Amino acid sequence: MAAVDILAGSVESIVYRSEGGDFAVFRLLPAQGSAPATVVGNFLAPLVGEELELEGEWVQHSRFGRQFRAAVCRRLAPATALGIERFLASGAVRGIGPATAARLVARFGDRTLEMLEFYPHRLCEVEGIGAKKAEIIRASFAEQSELREIMLFLETHGVSGAYAGRIYKHYGGEALAVVRDNPYRLAAEVDGIGFRTADHIAMALGRERNDPARLT
Repeated sequence: MAAVDILAGSVESIVYRSEGGDFAVFRLLPAQGSAPATVVGNFLAPLVGEELELEGEWVQHSRFGRQFRAAVCRRLAPATALGIERFLASGAVRGIGPATAARLVARFGDRTLEMLEFYPHRLCEVEGIGAKKAEIIRASFAEQSELREIMLFLETHGVSGAYAGRIYKHYGGEALAVVRDNPYRLAAEVDGIGFRTADHIAMALGRERNDPARLT
């Protein structure tokens, strides 16, 4: 069995993302402080500033040079103030641009994401954020958290997180519950997911081949 390489770090920039959202090329700044690496993978494009742990292999592309071909992508919440600021400045959360991200991190430091999730009313302590804007930020961050959750759930069960965006777009906050309850619904209800993919997800979740939902 071929050895698996591990690469961890923060996303520096996005080079390319496919229209369907199932392929991405990006630059990753390794945690060990070496030069940025080019990563390619068949999954939903990460966000600038996002912390990742990747499993895959180093390859030499005839045109683009050395790349890390990732087979597994684990998305981690940024842990440092700098990583959090870059993540928020990327536009990942509605209502937050580079200037607001800088003010939030200046006020809350490495607890900024905690404030967004659990104490959104405290965002009003930051210049330029009123109650209405704080609610927009809270709701958008909640959506990001739900999408992360379903991506992590799929990836930890050996299913590509590339499907998470489509599933979440269709079901919203109910996405994870639907996948757990009856993954075969995906084949009938989610654009771009057929029976084979739904069956793969179901098998990864421990469903039996004689499961009534599979046979209907």
